[in-house]
Amino acid sequence: MINIIFGWLATFLNGIYRIPQIVKLYKTKQGKSISLKSYIIQATSYLLYIIHGYINSDFAILTMGCVAITQNIIIISMCMYYKKNLNVNNENDENDENDENDEN
Repeated sequence: MINIIFGWLATFLNGIYRIPQIVKLYKTKQGKSISLKSYIIQATSYLLYIIHGYINSDFAILTMGCVAITQNIIIISMCMYYKKNLNVNNENDENDENDENDEN
């Protein structure tokens, strides 16, 4: 019984610890300080946890893996989206500067 409690407690904590990162990414709209490689590796490890949980009928591990990989995919997607938008905005700023220089 105690192992089940610890498993679900770990699953709960694992499910909430990325929420501040997601909120920060949303508020700042930039993910340049985030290591995408580490999140991709971590997402891969969670995929293996999902497989392990499924094979061993460990619902706590399976749930943890599913929640964690979903959060990692959200973080990876947000970083890529904001990086793309940052590049577009930088290009627009450069074009605006060039237009101003041409007018002078």
